[in-house]
Amino acid sequence: MNEKEKNDLKEILKGIIDDIVVDAFSRINYAYQYHREGVINEDSAPKAGETKTRIVFPHFSNGETRISEQELRFAFVEAFNASQAVKDNNLFYSVETPTRLKYKDFSSDPHQDDNGRSGELDMVIFNEKQERVCLIEFKANNADATDHEKDLLKLDKEGDGILTYFIEVLKSYTAGDEETKTIGSLKRKIKLNNKEGKTLIRCYALEGNRRSNNKKGEDISHLLE
Repeated sequence: MNEKEKNDLKEILKGIIDDIVVDAFSRINYAYQYHREGVINEDSAPKAGETKTRIVFPHFSNGETRISEQELRFAFVEAFNASQAVKDNNLFYSVETPTRLKYKDFSSDPHQDDNGRSGELDMVIFNEKQERVCLIEFKANNADATDHEKDLLKLDKEGDGILTYFIEVLKSYTAGDEETKTIGSLKRKIKLNNKEGKTLIRCYALEGNRRSNNKKGEDISHLLE
């Protein structure tokens, strides 16, 4: 297979993954609107049989809804398994997949080191030959800088020549403050650790813009470009 054919296949796969991301975002938005533990939206709940996902956002002992990367990961898996393009292209996946390289100091100063130990990738997508064709890390709630650094480091080091995605979910964001607060903070963390822009960044805010009264979920990936 020549370089052009490889790039063409990569573009096809990117289109498939992008569609799955959109579907996954739709599923977590649905779950957040209708499937929060202890929260009943009787006036707006879908009719019986129209459930888009069976994921539930649980709550803590104080009653506050927990938002984590787990809901996002399972929504992605649901969307992956529902995709006709996945079936047509005979794709597969693994979770918590061991890295091929070794690393050290994930909690303080993440770096690749042959004397370290293997890390894990949240999700890896395989082709029909069981070859890794896409690596994905999920994150939630604008985690700290080191958390972003270690995940983006793994994607950079492990993703030579293949697709890599970093997908994050937030409760909300503040529109107009792209250089400060949540969006500014995320952009700085991502830019610092994704200098060449090889990893594709996707982000969803479950309550959208804090300044809006609508509180609707919103794909804000474009704000992090």
